[in-house]
Amino acid sequence: MVNTNTPTQLCQAAVELIAEQGAAHLTLSAVAERAGVSKGGLLYHFPTKRALLEALLKDLLDKRTSVRALANAGAISAMLEQIISHDIDLLDEERYASQALLAVSAEDPDLLSPAREHINAIVKGIYQHTHLPEAAMTILLATEGLQLLETLGLLELDDDQRKRLREHLRAGKRDIAP
Repeated sequence: MVNTNTPTQLCQAAVELIAEQGAAHLTLSAVAERAGVSKGGLLYHFPTKRALLEALLKDLLDKRTSVRALANAGAISAMLEQIISHDIDLLDEERYASQALLAVSAEDPDLLSPAREHINAIVKGIYQHTHLPEAAMTILLATEGLQLLETLGLLELDDDQRKRLREHLRAGKRDIAP
């Protein structure tokens, strides 16, 4: 149970709720109860469920700003390494937040606009800064596809499968950029 009502702690309570009960049970009342605060305390920081979900998305994207910066700077090999290292072993907390965002985005596709901008910036960096953009895109799409399948609960890899996949993607990355 969270003891104070900072936005970070409220987001954490929301992620824990999603992990335990699923994205369909994410309500402001349930988050407030989970966090141990009044609904008014939660509403002070997040006046709507959309505001809470936007904060969850912002947190997910903030964890990826270095990927976008590397793409913009033309450091495609370093960017792909970060994607391979991070997305093949996505943290459960990020997976649960992603589940909530996917569930809500079916009703409100505009909610994912910041994520669209993020991905488009990475793709633009790939096409501007590498001589083999399709190879770089294949690695990006493979890791993002794996992440999506696991987020949806459609795929589960064991540790050996993850290790071999990571090695395979890194081998492909060597051909793209030093």
